[in-house]
Order: sequence, then C-alpha cells, then structure tokens
Amino acid sequence: MVTVVAALVIPVGLIKAQNQDSLEYYAPIELPQQMGEWQSLRVSVSPTWSPLMRGYTQKAEIQYFNEDNQRLAVSVYLYSTQAPGRELIQDANRLYDYRNWRVVAADYHQVAGGIAYNQFALEERSNSQRVSVAQGYHVSGISYSNRLKAKLLQVLGFLNGRHDAAEFFVSTTCESDCAVEKDKLHNFITQYGERIKEATERAYFLSVSSDRALD
Repeated sequence: MVTVVAALVIPVGLIKAQNQDSLEYYAPIELPQQMGEWQSLRVSVSPTWSPLMRGYTQKAEIQYFNEDNQRLAVSVYLYSTQAPGRELIQDANRLYDYRNWRVVAADYHQVAGGIAYNQFALEERSNSQRVSVAQGYHVSGISYSNRLKAKLLQVLGFLNGRHDAAEFFVSTTCESDCAVEKDKLHNFITQYGERIKEATERAYFLSVSSDRALD
C-alpha cells in the first residue's frame, strides 16, 4: 500500500515523459516452437477466446499440444514504445468482450516460477463454453499481476532507460469447471513462464539496439 501511495505523487509531467513515440525497427517476438512436452501446432487454429488489445508494437501468438493431444495457447502483446492511445494500460485493452463472455471465477495475484499472473475462468454467453486464462504483465523486466502497479511502475522503468511493457496470456478450453485446466496453466507457467518473458524482452532489446545502430 505504501508503494502505491508513493508512486501516485509522481508529477503528471514525468508520467507523460515516458512516451517514446517510435523506433525504426520492431523485432518479432520469437516464442519457442517447443517447450518440454509442448510442441507448436503446424497449422493455425482460430482460438475460441482472445483478448481485446490495441496499439501494441509487437504481437506473438502460438498454440501448443502435447502427446495427450491437450492444447493451450500463448499470446504476448508488447509495447516497445508507448504514446497516448498506444500504451499497454488503457481502457480499450480488455481481457474479454463483455458482450460475448463473462467471468465465472477469478484468482488474483498468483505466482508460478517467479512469474506473477491472474487466473480467470470465462464463460461464453452463447453456449456456456468455458476457457481458463492466465494473464500477467512484464514491465521493464519485472513481472506484475496488478494493473495499477504495472501502470505506475512504467515511470520507474523510464527513469532506468526502459520503455517496454507487455501483457501475456496463456489459455485453454475447459472440459467442465476449469479446475484441471487451472492447474495445467499454473504448471505451464511454472516451467516455461520465464522463457516467454525472455522472448519478450529479447524482442524489445533487439528493437532498441537496431534503432540505435541506425542513428
């Protein structure tokens, strides 16, 4: 609580100053094609659910399956540069479209393998199909699950020369009440969440280094 209060007194002008409009080149986020027992699908399959995101500079989506033919999807939205209307924390960015989905369960501020995230069970309004979704933030190399802190601590990242912020999602379709799938996502993030974070940071640093080389 003390941390949040202290962050709130940072001058508005400094918060605006964190915006870095653009880079000459944005490196792709290269998620691993295989992570342990999980291998990427060779064909693209349209997900049942996807978040509402806009203004990102880089995006990666990949679907994995294992030998039991279980499937899950990973998506990352990276903001290597930010400006009004093109920033990670904004009203337009939402976990789901409320017209089509509703939240039936939520567990906030989870941690797995050093990665902070929130866990949701979403239900599609039209057919009651459920999906389990893990969601979290990576801001200037640090993992967060709290949206407000992720917003405020972007300022501290700017003071250290970092302009990057990202949001990641790991999701899978539920067979029943999403309890089994919740554990599956927790185990996946425990084992491979750091690799997702590393791939995201690599894309940012490659973008920045390429931009400097072009100066």
